[in-house]
Amino acid sequence: IGHGQLWRLITPVLVLSDAGVLDVVLVFVVCAAIGVYAERFFSPARWLVLYLVGALSGHALGEAFQPLASGTSVAFAGILGGLGAWSLLGVDPRLARWWRQAALLVPLSVLDTVLADIHGVPYLLGMAIGVVWVLREAPAGGRLARLRRSLPPRDLRCRS
Repeated sequence: IGHGQLWRLITPVLVLSDAGVLDVVLVFVVCAAIGVYAERFFSPARWLVLYLVGALSGHALGEAFQPLASGTSVAFAGILGGLGAWSLLGVDPRLARWWRQAALLVPLSVLDTVLADIHGVPYLLGMAIGVVWVLREAPAGGRLARLRRSLPPRDLRCRS
């Protein structure tokens, strides 16, 4: 990467370095389940954005924490973060049942990063992207509308 070979940030997603066949199968099944489920909520472009952000951030961090690791799980952590944001903000009633798990994954993602693993940052970035999409586009409703109503009027908020 230091020599300009930036493609090395994304190519680890194409290879699984897990030692056992069971590990590879388990990662594949979990990633397929997350990916297929996310297709119900995200357009192909958004799905791809979350996938790429997860892959790039996870493997960029992996250069420091786990330089010889590879795999697709970090890419799907980004997608999972997007789903988590939409669940917490009440974007779709089909995601409402997952809001506790999505919220629990926030501190766990921070702890994961502190412990030098590469899955926490992709989740948090996916969540941040999901929140931005909601704030920009979602119609009023669900938890987001309650949050907006709880804030003071714009002219009374502190300016910094």
